[in-house]
Amino acid sequence: MHGGHQFDRGRRKKAVRRAFLRLAFGKRYVEAIRQFNQLIAREPANPQAYDCVALDLEPMGQIERADAAYQRALKVNQGPQLDSFLDYNYGRFLMKRNRLAESKKHLDRAVELTPNVRAVRYERGTLNFRPENYQDARNDAERELCLQDPGNVNIDLQIYNLLQLVRGNWREICSW
Repeated sequence: MHGGHQFDRGRRKKAVRRAFLRLAFGKRYVEAIRQFNQLIAREPANPQAYDCVALDLEPMGQIERADAAYQRALKVNQGPQLDSFLDYNYGRFLMKRNRLAESKKHLDRAVELTPNVRAVRYERGTLNFRPENYQDARNDAERELCLQDPGNVNIDLQIYNLLQLVRGNWREICSW
């Protein structure tokens, strides 16, 4: 019986993700938020539902509400319902708001949870570039190049661009 519950949870996670993508790509944010809030009412410990609400609130300019949704998601993000991309999404959200120390904490955790996902390494490399942490930015970009990206989230050109930026800044520093 326990295995059946695992299967149901896995199917629910995939269904939530499909619904999010369908509505988000259609820019039907209000409808998406309504649907995910209904899911939260049924499953208040579902971090992925809160994560999706936050992702839909942000493009609508409802930043404080998005931040609150991320905070609620973080409180319940554990156990079999763990949303391994929550820290990635929240880290990106924080980086856009120049809350770099908080962003680093979440992107570091995202790399721990999803070490073989190129997009996670790319965002952390981009974050590390901002406070001139060039060695860490370079490490993430080089590691990212070695990873497979079946969804083509980050194309190699983006990674090469990050590496070029890092190398260019190192030359400036060394020329002093």
